[in-house]
Amino acid sequence: MARDDLFAFLEDETIPILTSVTPRQGCVQVLRGLLQAGYEVHLITARSEFLRPVTEDWLHRYQVPYTALHMSPSLEEDYSKGERCDQLGVQFFVDDHYPNCIDTADRGVYTLLFHASHNKHFSCPPEITRVYNWREIAQHIAALTG
Repeated sequence: MARDDLFAFLEDETIPILTSVTPRQGCVQVLRGLLQAGYEVHLITARSEFLRPVTEDWLHRYQVPYTALHMSPSLEEDYSKGERCDQLGVQFFVDDHYPNCIDTADRGVYTLLFHASHNKHFSCPPEITRVYNWREIAQHIAALTG
């Protein structure tokens, strides 16, 4: 598939999907609480930079609070969320992509795997905890920040 064809496909198929989903229940409240408590919230996504306007519009529409949005430089480049966590000093990480969780946990970051149909067959090593909702994420945050 040619690069132009790929971008056309993404615009035609992916953007409508990305703009039609809503935040998971509790997400906005937990993130807002973190910011109010003085923590930084870095959203680290595998989405490419060309999707930044769509992503920022969605975050604004649903009033998702965050400190910074970090996007993959391009579709062609490998992108390590663990490396980005190292660069930013991230100490707590949540993702639904199992390899990203392995990447961050291997770097010593407290890591939660958000349960999804595409990761249900993976068993988590001891350094990764599977969570099923934002209430559980908030409980982990409370235990860490006590």
